[in-house]
Amino acid sequence: MGAALTSDPAQLTVIADVKPPRITDVSATSLNNLIVKFDEPLEEASAETLGNYGISDGVTISSASLSGNSVLLKTSSLTQGECYTLTVSGVKDRYGNAIPAGTMKLFRVCVVTYTDIILADAPVAFYQFEETT
Repeated sequence: MGAALTSDPAQLTVIADVKPPRITDVSATSLNNLIVKFDEPLEEASAETLGNYGISDGVTISSASLSGNSVLLKTSSLTQGECYTLTVSGVKDRYGNAIPAGTMKLFRVCVVTYTDIILADAPVAFYQFEETT
């Protein structure tokens, strides 16, 4: 009914991951949120530890949440158009390799607002009714 096949024994070679994760991108999604992208999946506990992140110019971080290869950082107010430095230490990949202490990544806050979208169409007039003046 069926046929049986045999083959030579297979050899499996496993190469251990010894490379630490690297930051590939930092982008602001609002003036209080940053997405930090890494080049590989991270270990949840280290990725969500607030003490593993720092931002220049006195910006504070209130939470860090992992999603795949990215960490969402909720921050105090960032300034549109300003450059900041993100410092990361102690974040590990799933194999326990930690990013080198003091790893830094420069980023500029460029958040596209609703106003930017409207003004890109070159309207004849534009009124912001929320203005206080």
